[in-house]
Amino acid sequence: RHTRSSTVSWARDVYKRQYLKWAIKHMVGWDRVIEIKNIIHIHGDKDPVFPIDRIKNCIVVPGGTHIMLIVKFKWLNENLPKIMEDRYN
Repeated sequence: RHTRSSTVSWARDVYKRQYLKWAIKHMVGWDRVIEIKNIIHIHGDKDPVFPIDRIKNCIVVPGGTHIMLIVKFKWLNENLPKIMEDRYN
């Protein structure tokens, strides 16, 4: 018997699989070779998806993970205006 809950769960699982397939395809197929100028790259030093030792030219957020927009919002709220106004550090 299908309930609304089981239908939502099934749809969420399908979406996760589709998103994961899309994400892997685009990460593996990334072909950018020319650096974009004036990009501000903010990256966490604890990101298991994109490890910091493979990242260049970024502002490092101590303890930042792949979901740091959620868990490091205080750091971002405090520092993002300074970064955008070029007053960071």
